[in-house]
Amino acid sequence: MLENMPSLPSIRAFEAAARYGSFSKAAAELSTTAASVSYHVRQLERQVGVPLFMRHAQKVTLTEQR
Repeated sequence: MLENMPSLPSIRAFEAAARYGSFSKAAAELSTTAASVSYHVRQLERQVGVPLFMRHAQKVTLTEQR
């Protein structure tokens, strides 16, 4: 059952990116790289089976999935 749960780093990366609208700003808060935030968000998206963000040049926005 625990193997199906999202990892804490993935949840933290998602929350910070959603709040800031930016992987780089989320990374700065989490003391990591934007690439790491992107990786963890993609892992979470694979787990839930839907895209969580629309990615733009310098920002991300939450999708309208319900």
